[in-house]
Amino acid sequence: MASNSVRAQVLGGYRRLIRASRQTFGADKRAVVEAHKAVRAAFLENRDVKDVSALQGLIKGIDEAESMLLYNIVQGQANEQGTYQVTLTDPQKSHMRKDEELTEITPDTGKTPVVTKSCPDGGCPS
Repeated sequence: MASNSVRAQVLGGYRRLIRASRQTFGADKRAVVEAHKAVRAAFLENRDVKDVSALQGLIKGIDEAESMLLYNIVQGQANEQGTYQVTLTDPQKSHMRKDEELTEITPDTGKTPVVTKSCPDGGCPS
């Protein structure tokens, strides 16, 4: 590996991804195990990378993956009514903008994906 600093960043990133997957998937042991397998496989696949700029790119990917796990993945659990209940994690709640709202998924709306653009003035990149 290029330097001890980069090595520390990579190992710290590995631990952060494991922690984020545990926090995101919580009691779903299968999802936690599969996430851990995927993280380990990705790190093993890149274990021989020595180039510092390539490593910095991989570290950026670690940061993005952690953010995705913590803020963009929700998991539903089936309840007694035969529907699914979604509970937001603390990081998700704290990072929601004041103007964001959650839309309830009903049997009718669950059949069709709803895409909501939340960019100011509709200027979202395509």
